[in-house]
Amino acid sequence: MTALSGLQFAEAGLIEGKAYLNDPQNSQYWSLLQMNLDIARLSWSDNLGLSSQASVADVNAFISSNNDGWRWATALEFTAIHQWFDTDELADGWSEAQKAGSALFFLLNGTGPAFNTQHGYDFEGYTYWQLGILSDSAMQYVWMADFAWQIPDVSCASYSLLCSSGYFTDVSSPLWLADNILQMGELNVAPLLVRERPVLIPAVVPVGSTGWLMLFGIAAILRRRHA
Repeated sequence: MTALSGLQFAEAGLIEGKAYLNDPQNSQYWSLLQMNLDIARLSWSDNLGLSSQASVADVNAFISSNNDGWRWATALEFTAIHQWFDTDELADGWSEAQKAGSALFFLLNGTGPAFNTQHGYDFEGYTYWQLGILSDSAMQYVWMADFAWQIPDVSCASYSLLCSSGYFTDVSSPLWLADNILQMGELNVAPLLVRERPVLIPAVVPVGSTGWLMLFGIAAILRRRHA
């Protein structure tokens, strides 16, 4: 699978004012700060580090055994994460204004196993992901797609009118429900896995008598300088 091949060179800061963390050296997850979540890259959750597509049973076994807090995203989290990549609220489908959101989506999630001609893009420069959560025994999922644009070693077909466009649809999102879709290893289908980010509490260091004397001394020096 092509995790982040070449994609780290895509334009950074594509969605202005939306805080996220992305370390290209970390192949497992990226972080959505405004939701306080680490989100597994689809290129990783697709196989959980195994050699083939992870089944629902594999995903549930991983969730049960891991000590890092990874779990299926909730329905509300799923919708919010999906909507976070919507950069053209007026369009449903392909649009140039959606390019920013779609390009960032694939920058953060990498590509899947469906195409192996151009680092996870097909011969025309197209790729997609189906991502979702478990609903009873079926997977509820949405579709994200993009054409390569200004990505090293990946070209978009010269005859395509969509090279500078991205795809997003949110009518009645999540859109589809399917059984056994994770077992289709030839497709770009992956579970949406998340975990809460740890809350960092700043350490409070008590100031002893020596510390207070140092502070008073610094204050006295500053007063003399101003004098």
